[in-house]
Amino acid sequence: MNFIIVGSGAIGSYIGGRLAAAGEAVNLVARPYQLDALTGVALRVTDLDGFAADVQSQQLHLAANFQTAYAQLAQEARANVVVLLCVKGGSTSSAAAEIATCLNPSDAAGTVIISLQNGVENVARIKAAAPLAQVLAGMVPYNVVMKTDAHVHRATAPPQAKCNCKLAKNQTTLPHGLTPQALESA
Repeated sequence: MNFIIVGSGAIGSYIGGRLAAAGEAVNLVARPYQLDALTGVALRVTDLDGFAADVQSQQLHLAANFQTAYAQLAQEARANVVVLLCVKGGSTSSAAAEIATCLNPSDAAGTVIISLQNGVENVARIKAAAPLAQVLAGMVPYNVVMKTDAHVHRATAPPQAKCNCKLAKNQTTLPHGLTPQALESA
């Protein structure tokens, strides 16, 4: 599976770091100060349950924008990419528009964008800007803090992590074989 994390604040960095630590292919779209902070060093990912991992910057495939992150993927991987959108609500439309401009119509149908953002209107904004992509709403039921520019820490326990992904009757997986349970464990 190929993940592109757009929005590398606390939530994006934590989820991207956990996915990379689990061996998933992750491209992390970061702001310039985060690129500077993470280039050549590890992203420290910890939680209150004792998890700790140092994810090397080359495991995160750092990029300054979605276009660069998408271009880093092999051509065959572009048809099966999951974008985790973790930007603030005010940046949703512009981030989704940037994603949409990179997708070929043949690849777009295989692209899944999961909104991991606060707010109830983000999915509609994403669908309006990237109508060919599959768009899902997700939820992050815990708090993550940036201890430093290169250290994220999950500081609260989720009551019961839930993927807010609606499955059709008798459907057990999301696109690309993702299951709600797999997203919950990230």
